[in-house]
Amino acid sequence: MISTIHYLGVLLAIFHGISCLGNLQSAAATGRLFCNLRPYPNARIKFWEYDFGLFQDDLLMETRSDENGAFQVYGNDTEIGSIRPRVYILHNCNDEATECWRKVVIEVPKAYVSEGGVPRRVFNIGELSLDAHLPGEARDCITP
Repeated sequence: MISTIHYLGVLLAIFHGISCLGNLQSAAATGRLFCNLRPYPNARIKFWEYDFGLFQDDLLMETRSDENGAFQVYGNDTEIGSIRPRVYILHNCNDEATECWRKVVIEVPKAYVSEGGVPRRVFNIGELSLDAHLPGEARDCITP
């Protein structure tokens, strides 16, 4: 009979082997944020690599928008298939009294995913007016 410890060791070896088989891929995104026609500084920007099912998403980078509302994020990860990078924008535009952040998630198109550790193209999200309620917007009360 296989012991539980032996079984867990085999599973860890399998998962380690799978992660070694993947390809290093990278992505980058940039944009500029506004609130009521003014640049929106200090929005929290998180760059995540979305994983399916049992695997935990990977935080690639976290930053804040600058005094002009501009931001740039980049990162890389090793995956068997194509990475699925997403930009999370957390803000309180027109909503400072509410504890939870407003959250907008933007998926980086596959055309902007590069092989290797350095992105060859940057996905320009453009200028976003955060005072608008954007499609798919949600609340994030967990992010510290």
